[in-house]
Amino acid sequence: MRESFFLLFWVLSGMMFLVRSSDLRGQNVPSDNQSLETAQGSGMAMYAEVNGYPGPKHVLDLQEKLNLTDEQLKDIESIHDEMREQAVAKGQTIIKVEQSLNDLFATGKASEERVKSLSTTIGRLRGELRAIHLVAHMQAREILSKEQIAAYNRLRRRADAGNHGSR
Repeated sequence: MRESFFLLFWVLSGMMFLVRSSDLRGQNVPSDNQSLETAQGSGMAMYAEVNGYPGPKHVLDLQEKLNLTDEQLKDIESIHDEMREQAVAKGQTIIKVEQSLNDLFATGKASEERVKSLSTTIGRLRGELRAIHLVAHMQAREILSKEQIAAYNRLRRRADAGNHGSR
């Protein structure tokens, strides 16, 4: 019985891999295009978020509950807009370089030198994108009071707990 289970597991796993692999051939590269095109953080600033550095987008979402002043709101909007503009531009560059890497393989022209070069460039660009998001969190924290930061952290923990429970 146990051997049958493992055999079935491996057969199904192999079938899922083959189906998923064939699905990937027609997709855009990279798989996180939407996040890159729209400046969604997608976890880029997780280190800041979990350590009490509020994200400008979430601060804007919670502005009423945080009792932002008009000046704070203006400053946070400015931080968010600048972050978004920079992140979208960086994301577009990443997509282009990722597509170039894919094209090397798709055309059969991949060389070790080009693959290493493009992979290194992608890593650098993704690091720069992460820094854009992290710096925006640092800037947002400077705008808020200690009480607002504490309230933000409570509200975000509550929202995260609700999201995890609904999965």
